[in-house]
Amino acid sequence: AEQVVMVDQDTARLAVLDQDWEHVRAVDLLVSLSSFVPKGGNIRRVTVYPSDYGIQRMTEEAIAGPQGILKPEEEKEVAAEDSDDSDNEEV
Repeated sequence: AEQVVMVDQDTARLAVLDQDWEHVRAVDLLVSLSSFVPKGGNIRRVTVYPSDYGIQRMTEEAIAGPQGILKPEEEKEVAAEDSDDSDNEEV
């Protein structure tokens, strides 16, 4: 299991992970997170910073398209269907 580092200081930051960043914008997060703000509280700013890993993945997807969308079993089925389709093509 991954070790979580505990800190003694409060911060004003929140990390949001594993989103479909092609479709989620800062304004979407602002609307969603606003529902959790207590009465009299506020959200000062929402900014999206891609991680180094995220930048690397976006570069790879720009070249080769999205990867890892399907579960491994589904990828095998799609690959098998693709090879079956190529066998039945008329020339």
